[in-house]
Amino acid sequence: MPSWHASDMVLSFGRGTARRVMRRAALTLGLVGALAALGAAPRANNAAQAQTVQGAMSVPGGQTRVARDGTIIVERDNGGLLIDRIRYLGALRQSGQRVEIRGQCISACTLYLGLPQTCVSPDTIMGFHGPQSRLYGIALPPADFEYWSRVMADHYPPALKRWFLAEGRNEIMGVRQIRGSELIRLGARECA
Repeated sequence: MPSWHASDMVLSFGRGTARRVMRRAALTLGLVGALAALGAAPRANNAAQAQTVQGAMSVPGGQTRVARDGTIIVERDNGGLLIDRIRYLGALRQSGQRVEIRGQCISACTLYLGLPQTCVSPDTIMGFHGPQSRLYGIALPPADFEYWSRVMADHYPPALKRWFLAEGRNEIMGVRQIRGSELIRLGARECA
């Protein structure tokens, strides 16, 4: 069983911002215990330990498997809570574990694109939408919508980030689907 320490939490945008993200999540979305989640990212140093990370961090979504070499293969993932995915991605970033998106990847699943070790199959279908409250159909206050849109966009390659901030985040009641081939054109890495 891995030990959990606040110092283990590493997100792509740094420790100070991670604390602000968690604090804002607790206030904006009413996520009880979000501040305690600062210590909830396990440390993994290699592919064998990374499998423990994958098993220890429950990622909502669907069909994801770990290949023999430790690569996470996303076949169908419907997303989940943004804050949960950000914690999980912090652990994956630290582990260096490869991620291959080869099927349907919707909502918070799209944040995998922020990991340098993620690739996308041209046949992948990814679904994007703007930040939402936990109550379906209830809009976030404008300042919170802007803040969480930028948190999400910071996980995308530059061209996709521009598209998301201009168009993708405005989809609230459904998703905007984009094929993997288009994502590759927008800067995502193609799987070999």
